[in-house]
Amino acid sequence: MYITRDLRSQSRPERAQVQLQNMDSDETWASMKDNAVALEAELMDWDPVLEDGNMDDRNPGSSSLEMDCVIAKEENLEAMVCTSTCQHQEDELAAAADPVADSIPDEDSIKEDSEVKFSSGKEQNLETVGSCSHGVILRLLCTTCGKVMNEKYGVGFEYMQEGLRLSLEEAQRWRRAETMKVLGDEKLILVLDLDDTLINTGRADLLTSDEKLLVERVDSGEVSGISLYDLGYKNSFYRTKIRPFVREFLEEASTLFQMYVYTNASKDYGSRIVKLLDPDNKYFNGRVITREASTRIGSKDLDVVLGSERVVVIVDDSPEVWPKHRANLMRIGRYLYFVKAGIHLQPGQKSLAECGKDEPDEGPLFGILKELKKIHREFFKNTGEPSSDVRLIMQNIRGTFLEGCKIQLRDFSPKKYAKLSSKAARLGAVCTTEYDPSITHVVTLNPEPEELQRAEQENKKFMVPEWIDASSRLWPNVSEFPYQHSLKKETGKQSE
Repeated sequence: MYITRDLRSQSRPERAQVQLQNMDSDETWASMKDNAVALEAELMDWDPVLEDGNMDDRNPGSSSLEMDCVIAKEENLEAMVCTSTCQHQEDELAAAADPVADSIPDEDSIKEDSEVKFSSGKEQNLETVGSCSHGVILRLLCTTCGKVMNEKYGVGFEYMQEGLRLSLEEAQRWRRAETMKVLGDEKLILVLDLDDTLINTGRADLLTSDEKLLVERVDSGEVSGISLYDLGYKNSFYRTKIRPFVREFLEEASTLFQMYVYTNASKDYGSRIVKLLDPDNKYFNGRVITREASTRIGSKDLDVVLGSERVVVIVDDSPEVWPKHRANLMRIGRYLYFVKAGIHLQPGQKSLAECGKDEPDEGPLFGILKELKKIHREFFKNTGEPSSDVRLIMQNIRGTFLEGCKIQLRDFSPKKYAKLSSKAARLGAVCTTEYDPSITHVVTLNPEPEELQRAEQENKKFMVPEWIDASSRLWPNVSEFPYQHSLKKETGKQSE
């Protein structure tokens, strides 16, 4: 890379026009990141002299300061990351805008895209802070005019490059460009959580005696077939277990989705886990958002993901960290190999390690992958439809979770009945208070043993009410067995 000298004699609008003509419309996320890195390298030697808010007076000892903006020859950097005030760039941006970016679903359960309205405790609209209206800030310096900017300017993209911030308009432009690129590859965007979703990490001082014994036996080689990873994190007080089917999941999902990791863990920890899951950097390619790069303390937001909300699917075990994007969320059951997440365990429930077992390969992740394939297939089924939206597709799929079930809700108060029947109906079930031969499931708290005997003969199932709650929360369809009354279970209760 070197500074392009022959553009210095041109005016700023002329330079912007030349660069925009050379800009690659298929710029990928990776090259955007490379551009930010290249820009930082150029700025290391750029020391603009600010006088009366302009760049007309410069240090003659630095040849790079004779330019209005650092221009990278190979990456066409200014065209990618600088928002010029010239009419040439405004026309280019208008032409490059995603023609379907403003297609918003009408359904009440789907909120409008907020991509042009992002706001949080760490960001403000560019009109209220900063001292210029340009698009890209690096280490508090505007990359166009060199002015020192407010640290809360726009939206931070620290995971791409330390100190990188974009104005709200520039961030939206990058999202649109990347959305067009991803859709052109017939892919969607998948945002994955780490802890209790793809992996589970146990802390030594929180392990039970049974878990500590297992770790010791695995470390010594006495037990085979179990892989527990010591990542060298915080003096090796941690052991990490990868969820079954993760490797296959990432490989297959990568063919249909551009994938991100988004974790509320630290950058150090998150980087170690990602290196374990993706040692060759073939799945995430630097798209790893940790708590240091998040714009919201304690929660997560799609404002730092380069993609339209209508193409983003989230897989996470914690819905509470996504308050603005529940419609994009596929909640997966928590992977609790160790008891470190004991606050999530039910009384008397043991971790998988304590039970000496693990999830099957065809477990929750296997089911999630099937649903992701279904979402992808539905999205691209009508390629000419500009209003395709994963949120509507996901809503429709959820509406089939209990399809074909006719449920008798028995012995509940009117309020509880209304709540359960409403949830079940949204999942495709039909509910009633009366029993008839077409009933497939009876939801009740205390079935009689005689009923359970008869139910087995009639191929009907007696369920606890938590079955409906779990079906409404989790993807994919939950297993019925943990929520099913059985004669053996009820007999055991009576004998206690």
